[in-house]
Amino acid sequence: MNQISTNRTAQNASNRKSRWGYGIAALYGGFVVFMISIVVYATTVKFDLVADDYYAQEIDYQVTIDAKTRAAELGVQPAVMYQTDAAEVSVVFPQEYVADVSGGIVTFLRQSNSSSDTSVIIGPHPQAAANLPAAALYPGMWRVVISWKMNHKLYITESPLFIGVGE
Repeated sequence: MNQISTNRTAQNASNRKSRWGYGIAALYGGFVVFMISIVVYATTVKFDLVADDYYAQEIDYQVTIDAKTRAAELGVQPAVMYQTDAAEVSVVFPQEYVADVSGGIVTFLRQSNSSSDTSVIIGPHPQAAANLPAAALYPGMWRVVISWKMNHKLYITESPLFIGVGE
């Protein structure tokens, strides 16, 4: 009886010893599956760049910095207003320098979807606001970039705009 008991104990011990290898193999296998899952997910996620030619824009960014500095020095900047009653977005230039404006562009940038970006051209000497129907803009957060020329110099301002749902 003692010998049978000893054989069972030795057999149980050898079974326990051989199982740890399967545990390590399962751990490594799980890690490999996890890493492959992350790679597959990362390659399928869609991301939008702000601009396709971001490298060229980065080289010319000093011009943008100077234009933003000039716009900040003006004191009074163009106002971006969302008018819920008229269902439109208006860009209004201050009367002090509206006669000096020789044209520009108002760009509405949607950070979450670059295909929704849109622009409105401002003519010379804008007498009233540059208007864009709000129906053309999806509800949510937008970045409005106003770029205009005045007295042969470029000016740029940026401001956030929130268009509410159902407004």
